[in-house]
Amino acid sequence: MNEQSGAAMSYLDNSIVATHLHTVELDPAASEAKSRRATTAILRWLFREDEGYDVVRGDDRGDSVPDFVVLKMECGPGGPPFAYDFMMVECTKAGVSWDEAYDRCICHCSNTYNRSRQVYAMVQVGMDVQFYKWEEGSTLTPLSGTLHQRDDVQGVMERAGYLKAHPFPFV
Repeated sequence: MNEQSGAAMSYLDNSIVATHLHTVELDPAASEAKSRRATTAILRWLFREDEGYDVVRGDDRGDSVPDFVVLKMECGPGGPPFAYDFMMVECTKAGVSWDEAYDRCICHCSNTYNRSRQVYAMVQVGMDVQFYKWEEGSTLTPLSGTLHQRDDVQGVMERAGYLKAHPFPFV
């Protein structure tokens, strides 16, 4: 814990994240539901509500249902506030093929509501994650190597920070 502010230094310092990660580590073949609990807690720590983000589970997009959509709240010039897709997330349990998860994530991204047709993406298999960017007419372009949610916590946090510092246009 940060002694001055009382804020967690990393998501591993958050008791909710730590509990959910521990549960998954005790049973690496745990259900996708248990994996998603840990991911929910991590995403909510990385993309906080007080910074204008919302983490939504299972947002139906017609042709696909991403496991998570990270929404960013913005206000257009002279207009009312609205939410746009910041990042699509595909989350699967350990042992599922990366190719299968990657292909599902491309489908989710192609169903983005963003008029710019650009969105960030994260694919997770077990406790390993990889970050990407997607632009219409392309595949996912890697923005990171494979990062482990516990062993590479700094890398995960740095990548999330990079995405937040470099948002895609929402129009």
